[in-house]
Amino acid sequence: MSNGYSTDKNFRYLISCFRARVKMYIQVEPVLDYLTFLPAEVKEQIQRTVATSGNMQAVELLLSTLEKGVWHLGWTREFVEALRRAGSPLAARYMNPELTDLPSPSFENAHDECLQLLNLLQPTLVDKLLVRDVLDKCMEQELLTIEDRNRIAAAENNGNESGVRELLKRIVQKENWFSAFLDVLRQTGNNELVQELTGTDCSESNAGICNFTEDFYST
Repeated sequence: MSNGYSTDKNFRYLISCFRARVKMYIQVEPVLDYLTFLPAEVKEQIQRTVATSGNMQAVELLLSTLEKGVWHLGWTREFVEALRRAGSPLAARYMNPELTDLPSPSFENAHDECLQLLNLLQPTLVDKLLVRDVLDKCMEQELLTIEDRNRIAAAENNGNESGVRELLKRIVQKENWFSAFLDVLRQTGNNELVQELTGTDCSESNAGICNFTEDFYST
């Protein structure tokens, strides 16, 4: 009993330490599908929060619920496995109680720099990228889950711009997303966008995509 209490306490401490990071990397609705220990009414409340306040607030509600509740033995493992199966591998790395695959500070810095760059160039991507051109390649690169793809396709019904925004929002939650996304852009003939994102003409390079990308891969 004391061992179970200690495990839960340590896991809650992990949530408090990495809360901001974890919230960035989770799409909450598919995660809920795998959490068998959460009551249906709690899941419904979190799903309503997605609809009314957005994914980030819903993730916060989920984490707060996990921190405050009393759950059956093994719930921490189930949560980490749910993150993996739902397409949130980065969040799973932070929440792994064994801390064997925790992202390094250099990885975090590289990720943040890539994310900042993407945010700066999002208007260009929204204007120039055709979401249908890259969806299948993003699936091949494991930048998207099947549910991600379906949500992006649904968003595209409101216009290509909406589809691109949904695509960008979801790929940044995946591991090595920047390098993989550059690969996708190159494979689909979007070399101008590759150049925008790297500041380098990569059209003739098949090996190291760009130094910036290689730095991100190596962290």
